[in-house]
Amino acid sequence: MDEDRTDATIAEVAAAVRRDMAASPEEWPPPDDAVPGEPSPEDAEVLAVVYRWFDAWNARDPEAVAASLAERGAFVEPSTDGPLREADLADHVRALVTRFPDLSFDLLAESVTAPNTVMA
Repeated sequence: MDEDRTDATIAEVAAAVRRDMAASPEEWPPPDDAVPGEPSPEDAEVLAVVYRWFDAWNARDPEAVAASLAERGAFVEPSTDGPLREADLADHVRALVTRFPDLSFDLLAESVTAPNTVMA
């Protein structure tokens, strides 16, 4: 992918991420029996988690945001002092949606880039 190119498709970006992550050839590309444009059952499961995450943020539901993470999952962004989990994450979400009452996220595209890894 050219460095100066700004019109890359989500598929091209996902392929570059997979390459950079050195995903094993056995796992990528998807199997030959995969239906083009349809996620595998495993990918659909991972994507469902992503959709719940964004739905919880857009509902401004701090507890749902925190609950959407796996047991070992954590949220990190530049404004946090390290990973946030459970109640700390809910408090962070509550503070953000209070500070920015019209905060919302539009999910424009998503792609499973490796097992259990999604780019959105």
